[in-house]
Amino acid sequence: MNPPPEFAQLFSREKPQARQVLPLLFGRGFQPAGFQEVSRALELLPFSDPEKIYRFYRLLRRYSVRLLFYDLFAHRREGAALEQLLHYCSAESAGKILAEFSALGIVAERRGRFFLQVPEHLQMGDLFEWLVATILNVEFQAPAIFHVSLRGNRVGGDFDVLANWLGRLLYLEVKSAPPKGIHNPEIGEFLLRLGELKPDLAIFLDDTHLRVKDKIVLMFEEELIKRKGIGSLKDLPIQRVQEQIFQLNHYLYILNSKREIKSNLRIVFQDYLLYNLPLHSIM
Repeated sequence: MNPPPEFAQLFSREKPQARQVLPLLFGRGFQPAGFQEVSRALELLPFSDPEKIYRFYRLLRRYSVRLLFYDLFAHRREGAALEQLLHYCSAESAGKILAEFSALGIVAERRGRFFLQVPEHLQMGDLFEWLVATILNVEFQAPAIFHVSLRGNRVGGDFDVLANWLGRLLYLEVKSAPPKGIHNPEIGEFLLRLGELKPDLAIFLDDTHLRVKDKIVLMFEEELIKRKGIGSLKDLPIQRVQEQIFQLNHYLYILNSKREIKSNLRIVFQDYLLYNLPLHSIM
């Protein structure tokens, strides 16, 4: 499977992503203290061939594959037996996914258990940030970097993914935990970083097919009430765009990864453009 040219160029020495994102930070008065580009996959994965990285990218875009990956991470020290990887898929499906991972060298089977072949420090959250940044770069031609830290940031914490989308600064906070693993302080810190950075568009993406309305949207409402008072939600309520995609003032979007990250991002971008361009006044 040959990668398309726009994918292969992400791993060239020119590193075009940062050159197109950093000016949007400099213009806001921020200096990057550190960041990662999509080419960091060469350090994270046990292969450096762009064709293999593209195959891995295509695999990881599938939610079922990521769920199995989460289970592999949960048992990374002792290895996972096949039955420990069947929470969300059949033995047949798991076997096919594991075979593809084994062919790439990212999983090894020893004594009936499956072991990840990745650096000890690597977490699933790192790979999910890389995946989202790669989707932006490849599918939307939006240069993106991830795991960004800024000098002079009074709030603290990293900015998961930053992108130059149509000349606008896009900030994505991405979570690999299910809604029950996300708590109010994380939402509060995200809102503080949002106020500090002042991007043109912000997205809170949880990698789940569960509803985000029941807990995550509720936590956003609670944190916004703490900051702005109950009246703020009456003036600017969090409203549904469609399914499990919600918006606040067509600026902040809250969503899950069902049905697919790419299609959900497309819905967000279309909604943002509809309400933030002069076209809105005549449509």
